[in-house]
Parts: sequence; C-alpha cells; structure tokens
Amino acid sequence: MKQLLLIDSEGGTADLLREACALSPWLSADILTATTDAEALPLLEQAGDHIGLVMVSIDGGDITGPGLFRSVERRDLRVPRIALTCGDDIETVRTALREGAVDFLTRPLNVADAIATIDRVMSDTERRRRNWRERSDYSALMREVEIAAKMQQQILPTRFPRDGTIEVHGAMRPAKIMGGDFYDVFKLDDHRIGFAIGDVAGKSVPAAFYMAVARTLLRSAADAHASPAACMATVDRLLSDYDIPGIFVTAFLGILDTRSNLITYANAGHCLPYIGDNDGNLRELEGGRSTVLGIGAGLTYDEDEVTLQPGEFLFLYTDGVTESISAAGHDFGNGSLEAWLRANCTVPAEQIGEGVLNAITDFAHGREQHDDLTCLVVRQRMQTIRS
Repeated sequence: MKQLLLIDSEGGTADLLREACALSPWLSADILTATTDAEALPLLEQAGDHIGLVMVSIDGGDITGPGLFRSVERRDLRVPRIALTCGDDIETVRTALREGAVDFLTRPLNVADAIATIDRVMSDTERRRRNWRERSDYSALMREVEIAAKMQQQILPTRFPRDGTIEVHGAMRPAKIMGGDFYDVFKLDDHRIGFAIGDVAGKSVPAAFYMAVARTLLRSAADAHASPAACMATVDRLLSDYDIPGIFVTAFLGILDTRSNLITYANAGHCLPYIGDNDGNLRELEGGRSTVLGIGAGLTYDEDEVTLQPGEFLFLYTDGVTESISAAGHDFGNGSLEAWLRANCTVPAEQIGEGVLNAITDFAHGREQHDDLTCLVVRQRMQTIRS
C-alpha cells in the first residue's frame, strides 16, 4: 500500500493523519514526514512509486509550499498534492492550486475531513490514471492497426503487367482503416495473366486478415491449377477448414491468355462484371456463376470463357461501389455506374478504375461510407485511346 508524505513543521498533524490513513483504503498508516523542503525532496525521489499522496504546509517557515509544488512538477513526480493551510490567506491557496495542488485542507484538521479529502483526491487520481492507461493502450493499438493497414495496402499490386495491347489496373479505398476487399494481378507464365477481386463479409480488422488469407490462397491455387473452377474449389475447401461463423468471401478469378485475349473465369457469388467497348455498349458477364467461398467443403464451381475484343474492357467491382450513399441518402446504384462507364468508355484502364472511385467520392459529398470501394479493369486497347 502506498504511503502519505507529510511536509509540515507543526506538531500533532502527523498523528491525526496516521489515524485518517488507517481508516482509508488508499494509504498506509505508516506515513513519511519532513519538516523542510530540503528533507522532503530526497524522500520524494528515493521513495518513488511508494508515495501515493503528498500533503504540504503552505503557511511559510522552512517550507515554501507552492515552490515545493513546482519542484515536484519539474521532476515529473506523478503524485497528487494537497495543501495544508490555516485558511487566513486565500491568495496563497490559489497560488498552490495553480502550482499543482489538487485540493486543500484547512487547520485545525479533523479526521473526518482528512478521510473525505484523501478519498476524493485518491479516487480522482486513480480514475485519471486509468483513463490515461486506456488512452495509451488505445493509442498503441491504433498505431499497430495503422501499421497493419499500411501492410495490407502494400500487398495489393500497384504496378500492373502490360502485354501488347492489354492493360490492367486495380484500385481500392477501404471504408475503415483496414478493409475486407482485395484485388490481385499476377503473371502465371509468358502468355497468361491471372487477376482476381474479392469481398470478405465483414469490416475492419477481422475482415482484413481474412482477406489476406483468401487472396494468398487464390494466388497459390491459380499457380497450381489451370482451371479457375478448380482454383475456386480448392480455396473454398481451405477456407472452410477455418470454420469461422459468419465469414465468407465473394470472388471473381480470371485467367487471360494474351495470345488470343481469351479470358477463362469463375465467379463465386460476386457482383456481375461489365464488358464495355469504345462505342459505349455495356453488358453484364453472367457466366461461370457459383456460390461464395468458405461456407462448406466439397462444393463444385463453374467456369466460362469470353474473348476480349479490340477496344473492349472488363470492369470488375465490389458491392461497395454501387451501394455507396450520397449526403441526401441516395444509392450510387448500377444505373449511375453504367452511365459513368458509357460516358468514359474510351479512356485507359487506370482512368476507368480511379475515375469510378473519384466519381463516388464526389457523389457521396463527404458522407462516410460503410463499405470498401474496389474495382479492377482489364482492357484491350485499340491503337489509339483518347485520354
């Protein structure tokens, strides 16, 4: 139990405070005493954390009172201070409070007042310390989350393969510090490019870590299987082994053969992508649809094929794009997305991906969004694309 340090030159005060401390749950009845500043400061520094409260006379003599409070403050000794006074000089009391005293007691002291003041000061001090620890713990946690968020962003590709007339671009803006969406683009060999987009049910840290697992499994499966359907079945089986209630993944996986511009793909419960061209024609890619990943082992998945014609682009996105909400409470919706894609059908892949997300930011007009925004664009360029 912590001790009280009494700095006072008057007799009798120590005995009364021993009695008060014996009746208080905060302090030991074995108090420390000093009669001058010179005696008090070494006790403070040597006793360290053993001292829980300091009472200081501010009525003059060999004890400077407010001056001693300043010395305690300069030494960063985190201990509450109570001023003892005869009560005939209110300005001295005010000075003591300005210099760091948290309360004061007026002589002649009595046990009841001393106990009440000690309990009030110690409980307030403990509350402040608890709040400070909680803020410190929260700050440390947020620093770790921010580091994890930075790492999450770093595992998403920022440099994309270009092969002949093929260009690819992905973009993501998480709703929270960390997101559950992902995209990926990777070369499988000299003629095949794999690409994927996914959305984990849930938000923030749990979804972000599950996202990292799902993305890694998809890429590994694509390296091992030529078939997107076989990749999806493998990933579903592996994710199902985790058996985390309420967590699943929607995903789209495509493999592009750059020699023929043929895309073989599988869609595991994900938003239907769009195929667009330079004339503003737009259609949904409905093939290869199966259920989401991670809800049960032993499932089979379908796949389909589409050939990307010159000037066409494949636009993939997560549902946060169409479910974005404006300040007026309106959804961005598929209608607005389709209108934007038609109006910007001739621009390069990067401008499509970033442009859609910028359009949603403008549409939201400062309203906080509750879902991640992610899109991925694969485009076969014509010889000239207007920028």
